[in-house]
Amino acid sequence: MKKLIRESTPTKIIAVGDVVSRETQANGIHVDIRIIDHKSLRKPTERYQPIDQKMINVKNPAGVITSEALEAIKRAMKNGSSVIVVEGEEDLLTLPCITESPDHSFVLYGQPKKGLVIVEVDPRTKMEAKGILERMLKEESS
Repeated sequence: MKKLIRESTPTKIIAVGDVVSRETQANGIHVDIRIIDHKSLRKPTERYQPIDQKMINVKNPAGVITSEALEAIKRAMKNGSSVIVVEGEEDLLTLPCITESPDHSFVLYGQPKKGLVIVEVDPRTKMEAKGILERMLKEESS
């Protein structure tokens, strides 16, 4: 991963999840925004202790994306080095991270029992994430 980052020089790096956040920090990988909920596979996990990053606390229940969480992501994109601590669940916040990131950013998240997923943000991935978000909103309002 370090080699990929060195070669690609992403605009921003966003880590969604406690394990990804902890492991990137432990391996000296600079991450601009980390989103954690103090859980892994919905079970309490070792607390991630950020180094020199602004903390933003939000509520985001499982299965939704709150406007509070979305606004925190937008603020963090502008403000730089931040950790968004979610009371609830952070899994779906990967989608707005993709839509709100500048092109050529990396959004990292864990795929349980598989490994690390790296999404390179570009117009196509933004469009796909927006499409998923729009379908979620339509289903919620039905």
